[in-house]
Parts: sequence; C-alpha cells; structure tokens
Amino acid sequence: MDNYKKGQVAYDKKDYVQAVSFWKPLAERGNLLAIRSMAASYFTWGLNDACFKEDYNQALYYFRLGALQSDVYCIERLGHSYNSGLGIKKNILKARKYYLQAIERGNICAAHYLAMTYYYDDYRPDYNEAFYWLNYSAKHSDGSSHYFLSDMYLNGHRGEVNYVEAYKHYVLFSKDAEDCIFAVDLKERITEDAKPMHIHKAKHLAKEFQRKYY
Repeated sequence: MDNYKKGQVAYDKKDYVQAVSFWKPLAERGNLLAIRSMAASYFTWGLNDACFKEDYNQALYYFRLGALQSDVYCIERLGHSYNSGLGIKKNILKARKYYLQAIERGNICAAHYLAMTYYYDDYRPDYNEAFYWLNYSAKHSDGSSHYFLSDMYLNGHRGEVNYVEAYKHYVLFSKDAEDCIFAVDLKERITEDAKPMHIHKAKHLAKEFQRKYY
C-alpha cells in the first residue's frame, strides 16, 4: 500500500495527525492527490468537517502548490478564495483570472462562478458577460445556471422581458429541482404574467435544448 492510501486509511479512522504525516511529504514532492487532501485538511468550504481548525492560509498554500502544476481543482479554489476574500484580500479581477484558467482546463463549474462575479457585481453588473458564461455552463449541463438565465430574461436583463425564454430555462432548472423553494418562486413569478402560448412554446424549446446539449 502506498503512502497516500495509508494516509487515506488513517483519515477514514479519523486519525488526522497520522493521515497528514503521510500526505504532507507527498504534497511537498508534488503529489496532486496529497496536495488536495492537505488543502482539505484545513478548509473544506463547509462541505464537511476539516481535519484541523480551519486555516485559510494553510489551505491557500496548498492551492497555490497545486496551481503551479496546473491542477484545475486548485486553480478553481484559488478563484474562490479571491472571490470570497477567505485567507486573502478579496480581489474580483484575480478571481476571474483563476476562474478563466480553470475553464480553459475544462472546469464547467468555474464558468458558473465566473458568471456570478459579473451578475452580482455591486457597483457595475455586467449582464452580457454574465449571460455569456451562464449560457456556456448551461450548455455543459450546469443546472443551476438555468435559474439565473431565467431570472435574467424575466427581469429584462437581456433587453425586453422574454417569458418564453424565462420559462424555458425554468423548465431546465426545475427538472432536477422542481420542489425546491427557488424553483417554486421562479415559476410563480413567471406565470403571474406569462400567457399559455408562452408556456407551450417554452416547453417545446426546453425539449429541443435537452436533445441538443444533454
């Protein structure tokens, strides 16, 4: 059994000190699995418990170590770090730079995150950039992007309000999240003014979109 697997066995037994004793030397020698595991030992983005007390600086050290080897996960995590200001001064321009690097290496989620930096810009939202990247990620099966595309059409961020496109993207978003509060609210807001002809056409377009991209 190699040392990374030994570390994983120790981790599964919640012997985190022992796990790190195997992973840390491997990480310093450039083992990407170990680098990712070391980063997650200090920061998990709330997905589960970290091995140790959260230490953003330590996590960033390993994200940078992985990024130097063009590891897409670590590059995306650096984008998140700059976007959220965790462990480092918030810098949206640098966040976008790392998200773009991650997209170039095939990370679709990074396209959604990049879109959000334009969509939620407090001072000067850029809905054209947001739309471009939301559309890109939606075409690559990122369901959550459909919610924001629908919202953009409903609020006229693409010009005039477009109930057909708004409902189309609602359908695509809700296929895996029909009962979630966001889907219910979105549907109510659209159907408040949309006409039956809009809904009928939107459902047809949603099926076409699924056949083409999914």
